[in-house]
Order: sequence, then structure tokens, then C-alpha cells
Amino acid sequence: MRLRDQVEVLPRWAIYLISYTILGIVVYFNFVMVPGFSMDLFYLVPIYFLTWFGGLVPGIIMACLCMVSLIAADLHWHQPLFTSAAVDWDHLARFCFLLLTTVLLGRLREAYRSASESSRSDFLTGLANRREFFAVAEQERLRAARYGKSVSVAYMDLDGFKEINDQLGHSAGDTILMEIANELRKNLRATDVVARMGGDEFVILLPETDAPAAKTKIGQLRELLLELARQRNWPVTYSIGLVTFLHPPKSTDEMIGEADHLMYAVKRGTKNNLATGIWPH
Repeated sequence: MRLRDQVEVLPRWAIYLISYTILGIVVYFNFVMVPGFSMDLFYLVPIYFLTWFGGLVPGIIMACLCMVSLIAADLHWHQPLFTSAAVDWDHLARFCFLLLTTVLLGRLREAYRSASESSRSDFLTGLANRREFFAVAEQERLRAARYGKSVSVAYMDLDGFKEINDQLGHSAGDTILMEIANELRKNLRATDVVARMGGDEFVILLPETDAPAAKTKIGQLRELLLELARQRNWPVTYSIGLVTFLHPPKSTDEMIGEADHLMYAVKRGTKNNLATGIWPH
């Protein structure tokens, strides 16, 4: 895990503690350095840290405290607070610099987080996208291999979805996909991961789930989705392939491929069914 990711998961009090500790160090050196040495840029360090990891409002408060510290340091070095318009203007310009930097950093933080979320989620359903699913599934595969745990993967395809798009239009198809995504999201554990793999295909990862438990859970989900289709008068059914891995294979691709293969076996047969398997066979 990268250092930035490690800091992201720290509790808010820890972020505040680190930020104000950095501020204290900068203030200390500002009071002991020789007169004439500008410490303004060093004050950007606690401002950056608190704004990025704590938010814009805490960052603005930090900028105000930094300006108070700078003025206090000027007084410490026998520079009167209000001696001339030039000195007053200098204080105002320095404060505006710190404040503007904080606001720009806060806006950059919001844009970065929005782009980061977009890169991991499906734009239509809000579920994890293919890229995010592979990343999470790889972590679970390695964890299952390390601790000898089972992991199950279900691959689901909507039967008759193409006809809906052709007859009713893509907006109707999009509505169906979003409602299915919401139903899946509501009925899975916090530790489970569901993703839209593209088009009308979804994949579900069930960590630490053996074959009987996985079959029960996915069977329940399928019944809920069938009931939803009946309530909405959707002419869709669900073909699902479910594989429980007692010992994870060498790659995430192989895990998903096994479930995908079972799903296509259902599609080539009766459709609207759940096929299960255990790996190794």
C-alpha cells in the first residue's frame, strides 16, 4: 500500500495531530532562525497535509493559524505590527498567498478524488468496473491462497436484454441495469464485491464463501432479480455460472474465466438457470 493510501485510512484525530505537530516544528524554527530568513514556504507543509487529508475547511483554519504564527515571529524579531502601509500590505499579501494556495489545493483534492472514483466505478450503475474488480479479486485470490480460504465467483448474463434495447431503446435498458445493480448492492455483504463487466454482464466475488453457502446466496439473488423482473414486466431472465475455488488458481483471469465458462454453458442450454462448479474439478 502506498504511503498516501496509508494516511488516507488514518482516523481524523491522527491527521490533525500530525498536521499540528508539523506546524509546531515550523513555528519553532521560525522563532529560532536568524532574522530575515523567510519561513513562508515551510508553512505550506502543514497546510498541504491538513487540506489534502482533512478537507478544505480545516485547511483554511490551518492557513489562518500559520499567518498568526508568521506575524508573531515578526513581533518576536522586533518588527512592529503596524508600522507602515508597506508592512501592512506585506502581511495581507502573505495571508492571501497562503489562503489562495489552500483553496486551490482543496479544489485539486476534490477533482482528484472525483477522477479516482470515476476510474474505479461503472459510469451507469455506480458498481465497481472491470478494472476495480480485477484489482480487488486479485487481492482476495492472494489472501485465500495465503490462508487456505475458499472464494466463490459468480458470472451473470441477462437473457433477452438485446431485444429490450432493440425494441424499447437504450434508455429502457439503462434503467433495467441500474435497478438490477441496486438490487445486487442491497443484498450482498459489505465484504462482497459486485461489478458490471460491460453490457449486460455482472460478476460477483464472495470472499471466504464455500460451495453450499455460495449456491444459497446466489440462488437467493437470482430469485430476487426474477421477482423484480416480474414486478416491472421486464422480459429478462438470468443465466449464472458460479464457481467455488477451494484452492485459488494462478491468476484472477482464470477465476473469472471458469465462472464465465459455466455461464455460457447455461446460455447455450436452457438459459435462465444457475450452474455451479468446484475448482479444482
